[in-house]
Amino acid sequence: MKSKINFTWSDAIIEALKQNNFIASLKKLHEVAPQIYSQHNEIKGLTPFKTINERVQRDDRFVKLAPGLYTLQDKLKELPKEFNPLTQSKEQKENVNHISMQALLLQLGQIYNYQTFTPDKSKKYFNQKLGDFATISDFPKFTYDRIVAT
Repeated sequence: MKSKINFTWSDAIIEALKQNNFIASLKKLHEVAPQIYSQHNEIKGLTPFKTINERVQRDDRFVKLAPGLYTLQDKLKELPKEFNPLTQSKEQKENVNHISMQALLLQLGQIYNYQTFTPDKSKKYFNQKLGDFATISDFPKFTYDRIVAT
């Protein structure tokens, strides 16, 4: 039975962030928030992902840490120093953005059922390694070795 309390998409996103140690990718929010929301309300409309995207951009309770990566405003001070935008150096911010973009591209490849590869398997994307997002471990030999090496 659905509750009669006014449970919003923002509430579902907050719960999803709590379940992921207050840091979650947009992909993770797309997976978890609708499940949480549907426990309280019927999902109406065809675009719940767009609603989630809109909420994390407009609701002041959410903070974008890097492209496609979010946390709660009131949890910023509790984040590890290297991921906290309040304490990161310019170099750390650039590194997090670079790794975030790599992770997002790997996830996008998975969404479209492509084989995905990264040469940076051990680089950390918060609580996961980039290699965890790759679907193949070796780059395909599709041409001459010197070209593949490049």
